[in-house]
Amino acid sequence: MAKSLRRLIESYFLRRTKNQISQIRDLSGSDPLTTSGGKKFQKLPRKNEFVIWIYLTQLQPKLYLDFLQSDRIRELLLPGTKRSSLIELVILKRLCDHPRLLSPRQCANLDLDSQENYSPENCIDEFKLSALPPANQLLAEFNKLAFLVCLLESFIRDSNESDASLNRTLISSQSLRLLDIIEIVLNYRNTILRSIGSRILHKVARLDGRLTKPAERHEVINTSKDQSYTTMLLTS
Repeated sequence: MAKSLRRLIESYFLRRTKNQISQIRDLSGSDPLTTSGGKKFQKLPRKNEFVIWIYLTQLQPKLYLDFLQSDRIRELLLPGTKRSSLIELVILKRLCDHPRLLSPRQCANLDLDSQENYSPENCIDEFKLSALPPANQLLAEFNKLAFLVCLLESFIRDSNESDASLNRTLISSQSLRLLDIIEIVLNYRNTILRSIGSRILHKVARLDGRLTKPAERHEVINTSKDQSYTTMLLTS
């Protein structure tokens, strides 16, 4: 069954593990990253990882405290409890990424204001896009998102000032909803930047699991080769 499932989903995952790379190198005697059909490709540059500490918004400490003081957490801490903490860890991870990654029910439990009128009977899809608040509120609720926007715009500004080739950015996430949030915010920023006549504009391409047809995926890939695109959103 596992093999059948892997075969069904294989075409939707563009993934190559280190083991697969090693096997190709051993069989061909060449480095697949530098040669392909006799053509030379530039080696991938060294990856640099930066850890950046971001200040919390006024909302975030309250959300964390409300969650940690909730009945679900108290139940987990009771002696002899047999409940798994996996669900709570997932909720905490979403809170750390952006509070709007929570379902409307979870948002209502944490008193997020845009979910005051949440009704389970009226919400068929708990993660539907219409449940998201306006872009300015998404930015105000979470400083990681605000920092990301500032970083992207600094890349574009540096390219404009130096007349160098445009810095292009890949943003990957396992969450489609987080990509939705980023896309909404970048479009919102474009509206503001255009209104003041700024040369700093975001041009965004997106490739994720919602594109199930190979032709659609290839179209996005070909479109993203346009050097005017500044940002590519994709699922990891």
